[in-house]
Amino acid sequence: MKTKQRHITKIIAFLLVVALLFGGAVQVLRISDDTHSRAEFDTFYRLDKNSLDAVWIGASAVQSSFIPSEACAHNGVQMYGLGTASQPVALTKYLLQEVQKTQDPKVYLIDIRMLAYDYDVMGNEIFCDNYIRRVTDSMRFSHNRTQAIKDMVERLEKKTGSRVNAFDYYFSFTLYHNRWSQLTAADFGQDADSFMGYYIYDDTESFDKQETLARRSAKPLEVSSDNQQYLEELLDYLDTFDGNILFTNTPNNLEEDKFANYNYIKKKIEDRGYEVLDLNDHVDEIGLDYETDFNENMHVNYRGAFKITDYMADYLKEKYELPEHEKETDSIYEKTQERLLSRTEEMEKRNE
Repeated sequence: MKTKQRHITKIIAFLLVVALLFGGAVQVLRISDDTHSRAEFDTFYRLDKNSLDAVWIGASAVQSSFIPSEACAHNGVQMYGLGTASQPVALTKYLLQEVQKTQDPKVYLIDIRMLAYDYDVMGNEIFCDNYIRRVTDSMRFSHNRTQAIKDMVERLEKKTGSRVNAFDYYFSFTLYHNRWSQLTAADFGQDADSFMGYYIYDDTESFDKQETLARRSAKPLEVSSDNQQYLEELLDYLDTFDGNILFTNTPNNLEEDKFANYNYIKKKIEDRGYEVLDLNDHVDEIGLDYETDFNENMHVNYRGAFKITDYMADYLKEKYELPEHEKETDSIYEKTQERLLSRTEEMEKRNE
């Protein structure tokens, strides 16, 4: 009898080891990209429950414009950005639901930038495997993730007219199992280039401020039928959503047709009763310098990001009466801010 029990114990122990190894492989062998999506989500999941005042969802413009640790250092606002490169708007509702599983923010911000795009700057479709995976591969296993993948796969199959291997979405390690030789410290949760979801853009390109701002008055121009559908679906969902919603448009120097698209999108949103904060209308209050604060026409650099973050932290704290947080020494915000300031100081010296 004792021998049988020992065998059972050994089998159970073996299965536990296998499960742990399998779980570790799943965590490590995920998508690897140069915009630090994994680290952004991993840090989000480590935040204290119900600790966030606000969450900002969108594409890389959010990731490059907002610095959580700076907002906290500036006036105590605890806010996080879930922005991924060319993030498909069809995923927004699932990100809202993901946030609600662990957080109860006073306000949810949604950036409208990607509703003006069907293709990225390289000519790739926005709604594609690569940009979807930056979100779904980074989410924890859950019913919400399963529903997001099911929805995205069905949309992809309808869009392409061909079958999509859904298994690779649910268990992405099967797609990346050959990445062993390419693993870095970031794959093991040590991404030195991610600052609570903020990703530094450090180049500088100057623009004509007045020329850019003149585009704000562009006559509204319809976006594609796909993006109109994504917007209508999102607004329909938000009508049932329990939480304050604020749409945003992050500062940029894009072409006039994009500003025309923004004006079309903003009207659609406002007609449905939601507010849009277009930061292009507030660049003077933000203090943006069009000669020094942009990385290129789509994103600000770290100088611009500090300014936008401080403005947004003050704006949200006043508008939504966000609470005062007791300062915690050695917190994730403080540690991240120390790393960030050290990095940006190095950049400033290098650029002198």
